[in-house]
Amino acid sequence: MSGMKTQATLWTVLLLLLLSPLKARALDAADLTREFANCTGRYSAQMEHHWLVKAGDENPAERRRNSFAAMLDAVRPPDTGRTILAWRIEAKAAQAALLLTATFGTDPARRAAAATHARDHIARCDQLMLGD
Repeated sequence: MSGMKTQATLWTVLLLLLLSPLKARALDAADLTREFANCTGRYSAQMEHHWLVKAGDENPAERRRNSFAAMLDAVRPPDTGRTILAWRIEAKAAQAALLLTATFGTDPARRAAAATHARDHIARCDQLMLGD
């Protein structure tokens, strides 16, 4: 009987793993490199936006951007500098556009949507950080 319980437990665990959200899956090295590049770019945009709208205050995005840049340097494969720079620039430009629309847009619905998307992108990055 105990063998059947063990087998049933294994099937339950397997089923739960298969039904778990995709965000719980492990990232492979290429995915991790891309995510760290995207997050470095997004936090660069957050830093610049903070400077634009809150000059003089401590910039909380700077520490996070530096952390992602360090992690990116640790995982990036050799001879990928141009590709990684392109990913960072694309993510930074996209995040900056969202932040500008969220802050200075004239259409309330677009402002709200842009703010939500900007927060979602940063939240995805924050999920990659341990201990924060």
